[in-house]
Amino acid sequence: MKYSLILPAILIIFASASVFAADAFFYERNSLPTQIKPASITCSDLNNDGHQDIIVGNYSSTSVTVLLGSGDGNFYDITHYPAGGKVWSLCAADMNGDGFSDIISANLQPFNFSILFNQGDGVFGEPSIYETEQGNLVVKGEYLDNDGDIDLVITTLRGRGQIFMNNGDSTFTQTGDLGVGLRAYGLDLSDYDNDNDIDIGVVNYVSMNIPGRFIHYLNKGDGSYYYPVLEYRCDPGSKSACSGDFNSDGNIDIAVANDESDNIFIIPGNGDGTFGEYASYFSGYSPRSIVSGDVDNDGDDDLIVANFMKNHNGRITVLYNDEGDFSENISFYAMGSTQAVCAADFNEDDKIDIAATISYSNSVSIYLNQSFMCGDANDDKKVNIGDPVYLISYIFRGGPEPFNWEAGNVNCDDETNIGDAIFLINHVFKNGTWPCAGCN
Repeated sequence: MKYSLILPAILIIFASASVFAADAFFYERNSLPTQIKPASITCSDLNNDGHQDIIVGNYSSTSVTVLLGSGDGNFYDITHYPAGGKVWSLCAADMNGDGFSDIISANLQPFNFSILFNQGDGVFGEPSIYETEQGNLVVKGEYLDNDGDIDLVITTLRGRGQIFMNNGDSTFTQTGDLGVGLRAYGLDLSDYDNDNDIDIGVVNYVSMNIPGRFIHYLNKGDGSYYYPVLEYRCDPGSKSACSGDFNSDGNIDIAVANDESDNIFIIPGNGDGTFGEYASYFSGYSPRSIVSGDVDNDGDDDLIVANFMKNHNGRITVLYNDEGDFSENISFYAMGSTQAVCAADFNEDDKIDIAATISYSNSVSIYLNQSFMCGDANDDKKVNIGDPVYLISYIFRGGPEPFNWEAGNVNCDDETNIGDAIFLINHVFKNGTWPCAGCN
């Protein structure tokens, strides 16, 4: 089923957990339909047109949704494909070496994973099904044995870490079965010991109110792995992980989202396959998913978290990296419970944007990154009564101009005039339309 649409923008104003001069603000550009219970998301250029596309895994409808991007923050084509099972996670990678990204789905029920092979234009056929012995949680692809084919690592609900080596002909051989522990919801593939091959990191959600853990397996150089000597304690509810050189020392570090503890852990890598003492940072309530990206274009990776907040509107929290410290953050509301996030430049303005699955409304929301807040005419990082007063002074008394023309053009008529001041007054006092709603 396909949709051709360009949807209007809906502004989401951030609510800062700690007030500081953020260099990025986000507004919801689009809210687009998925199918039932979207649980996972990833970003990739599926049709090689240079624009970022989005892939969503729909758990209850056993499908994936492909949203093809047009490069301006809009998505001109939405197609749903069967996935062969209840999709818990997915990734995109070129599994058959044809130069196009395919879609790999880890299915919790029935026990299988599936690959939707790209037909070369961002269109996919029926899924190829590969049976497994347990329900699958997380899948990621990387060059594990350095033979030029992307291999797969899949964790399971009951504690297995399955390694599937790519034979180069759309078939796979299971060569490893790591005992990763129960409920391995977090998976990371990176080089932890700086020997130029890919190691495996796993985060376990152990049980409610019991600390989770991070364990890792070092690659022997041929895609087989040493069993871990050390494990690293996390807080209760460890649900997701990502990696990056967060403190700029040349070594890979780990970030873990602890769902029940409302925080993230940063576990610094030593570069030799061991890790140092963790640091904990507040990440908003119920952090369910975490990814990295340079949100403020300062040269280091920040962190983006989906805050689930069951039965309430979720939030998205951006934690800014300041030389490895993530104390400063901004947080903004999403229109529903956010299950998963991905980060990419959807409108090609050289800034990282965010896409998030909204579980109970069966949708994906696109949040564009901008250097100003629409409606914040006086640049105090808030939208309040001071902004229409500022505009009225500018219009009628020759006062200072809005610090950013687009911040004052709240009714989208390409002018800053009394209509914008009235619009803001209606928004502030009568809970009227969000500033910039409907702007392209």
